[in-house]
Parts: sequence; C-alpha cells; structure tokens
Amino acid sequence: MSLYNKLLKSLKSNSHAFLYCFMCVSSSVSLAAPVITLSTTDVTTNYFHTTEMTGLVDEVLVEAFRGIGFELEVVALPSERSLKMAKDGLVDGEFIRTRAIEKEYPSLVRVPEPVVDVEFSVFSNAPIDLTNGWSSLAGKSVGLVIGMKIIEKNVPKDARVSGVKSIEQLFSMLNKGKIDYAVMARGIGQDFLQKNGLSHILISDQALMSMPAFTYLHLSNASLAPRLEEALRKMKLSGEYKKILDRHKNIEPSL
Repeated sequence: MSLYNKLLKSLKSNSHAFLYCFMCVSSSVSLAAPVITLSTTDVTTNYFHTTEMTGLVDEVLVEAFRGIGFELEVVALPSERSLKMAKDGLVDGEFIRTRAIEKEYPSLVRVPEPVVDVEFSVFSNAPIDLTNGWSSLAGKSVGLVIGMKIIEKNVPKDARVSGVKSIEQLFSMLNKGKIDYAVMARGIGQDFLQKNGLSHILISDQALMSMPAFTYLHLSNASLAPRLEEALRKMKLSGEYKKILDRHKNIEPSL
C-alpha cells in the first residue's frame, strides 16, 4: 500500500475520534464566559484588589459579574492612567471610584448600586483637630496621591500640597517628616500601615468625608450597568455581600 493510501486510511479510521475531540474543544470554547477587564488605581492594591483577586472589592465584583455571566480581570495602574484607559475604552471600565470623576469623565457610566462605602481620613505623626473638616487643612503641608479626584477637589486651595504617584511615596514622605499630613482612604491607608509596621502614624478619629463608591463601565458596556446593579443588590439581600465584608472585617471597608 502506498504511503498516500496509508495516510488516507489512517485519516478515515480516526475521523470519528478527531471529530469528537474537535467538538469537545469547540464546546469548551463556546461555553467559556466572556471576560470584562476593569482598570484600577494601584493605590487599591493589597486591600481592595490583589493579583490573586482576593481583595475586598475583587471578591464582591467577581461574584457579581459571575452572576450575570462574565469573568472579571483587573489591571492596576497609576490613578490618572487608570482613568484615561477606562475613559478611552481601552479597558471595559473602572474598578472602583467615587462620583467625583463623573463630570470630567462622561464616557464612564456609573453602576448605580454602591460597591463599598468611602471614608477619607487624615494620617499624621501628631494629632490634628478636624472640627472644621477639610478647612482644617488650610495652610498646612498635605500629601495626596495624584488622580484621587475626590481628595484633589476637596483639599483647600491654600494648603501646601505635595502630589505623589503612589501610596508608598505618600507614607514615605509622611514618615520622614517631609509633609505634616496625608489624606487617604482609611481602609487602604490602615492596611498599608499595618503591613509595613508604621504603627506610630496616627489616623484621625474624625473622617473628612464619607460617601459611596461605585464601579464604572465605559459607554460601550453601558447595557451591563443595570444587570450588574441587580446582581449587587441580590448579593446584599442574600447575605453574600455581608459574608465577604466579614472576611475582611479586620479593616473597615472604605475607599
């Protein structure tokens, strides 16, 4: 038998097995859930987001997106770049933000159900009286992470502001006395202090502001917003949301 005929016979004898394998592969591909990719400020890493997707907001949103048939991927970027990527539709949306971004980034659609509550606090080496709220920082040396819009908008104009690119830089400046005060989300800041042994840095008892934080989707994904909203509400009603928060209860949820 010629080599050609041997090959033809082999192909015919194995065609059913080949077709079965092909159908199995095709079926697994077709059944794979579509992926939503959100960007987040790298300030959220280690508490709200981890590379293993075990952060507080990771767990909430993974479950919510799974409920509407999607897998979630998150990329961590510097705060300003994260917003630009989401605004331009280079990713599907923004992981977690406050309403402070909405006027400047109209191409991002808010998912109406809050993901976590926001609490902004002052971190310092010495106590500070915050009776006058944000105005208490007037004329003082204040550090903030560039791109955290709610902080940028509320720090008094006459404060001596030092903008940095990361939470590491922020607390390094505070620890070295290069700034007197740092403004940061309480949960994120407290988590950073605990993990880096900076127990001497104080966290203000009184919050500067408390507000909800949301997931934002690019306009191209706007149809998913009501579905994700409903999924988040169902998680809260079923108790699943509280279970996730309880697993992270060593630090109160805030952004």
